Amino acid sequence: EFNYCYPSDSTNTTFSFSKHQGKVFMIIISATWSGSCYQSIPLVEEIYQNWENDNRVEIVYFLDDIGQPYSCSQWGNSGTSGIPPIVDDGISDDVYNSFEHPTNAVGEYPVIIFINDAMEVAEIMDSYPTLTEANSIIESMLE
Repeated sequence: EFNYCYPSDSTNTTFSFSKHQGKVFMIIISATWSGSCYQSIPLVEEIYQNWENDNRVEIVYFLDDIGQPYSCSQWGNSGTSGIPPIVDDGISDDVYNSFEHPTNAVGEYPVIIFINDAMEVAEIMDSYPTLTEANSIIESMLE
């Protein structure tokens, strides 16, 4: 289980993959010090808003290096308030270190992970997908 750090008024305080079995995931792993990650906030929100009413899909930020320089709330409030939910990836970057990054050197951000309903990694990307690319991957996982 991982602790949500945003939004702070959420009734769900923890996230776990097992609570969402049977769903497809888009996991966005970002670092608060990364300019490209910060600049992608509007794109991630657009993708989230496109899927937020589909209960088969979970889109979640995992945020690393919180406080360097942005707090979780500052990161979340940089865009549309309350979306998407943000999980504190912890001091040891737990989720980040759980996946092999085929084209990413360890310590580089972002990492975008698509996980199908069988909890298998469908795609790992080392850059943000466009809305069209993200939609295509998610739709293919739902088929």
